[in-house]
Amino acid sequence: TYQRLRSALLEEGIAERDAVSSSISVAQEWEWNNATKKREFKGYTANHVLQVTVRKLADAGRIIDAAARAGADEISGIRFTSSRYEELYRQALADAVGNAREKADVMAEAAGVTRGRLLDMQSGAMPVMPVRDNVAYEAVRSLAASPPTEVVPGELDVTAHVSCRWSIDGR
Repeated sequence: TYQRLRSALLEEGIAERDAVSSSISVAQEWEWNNATKKREFKGYTANHVLQVTVRKLADAGRIIDAAARAGADEISGIRFTSSRYEELYRQALADAVGNAREKADVMAEAAGVTRGRLLDMQSGAMPVMPVRDNVAYEAVRSLAASPPTEVVPGELDVTAHVSCRWSIDGR
């Protein structure tokens, strides 16, 4: 199934670098035998997770359908991001520092002092991208009688959190 799935994705235009293994596991499979009151070894179950990057949102539904037709038994963890995310995050970070400076100026003025030099500045971790688990799982189960899968993302929020500490200069 893995080779069939990977081949189908490549045929749909997914680049090799965009269809990569993210995990592989093998586990023993046991079954309880009521007659012998013992567990019986049945074999092994293998799980191979393939992470696929679809670079054009308009292609997402078609790629999901191709994966389902090729035998993917679960499609989940769909994550939306932007190729401009780093650029947008840097801008959000700069805006957050500017907002912190403006707020410090307002507070200092209200207290009758002035904002001094910057003493410390920290940023929070980059926020996690939204994940839509099992968005297309139903498509795998009912592919034969269904219309093409439609993927409709919402807006992607890019936020930055900063903490700035300034000295206070008296008037």
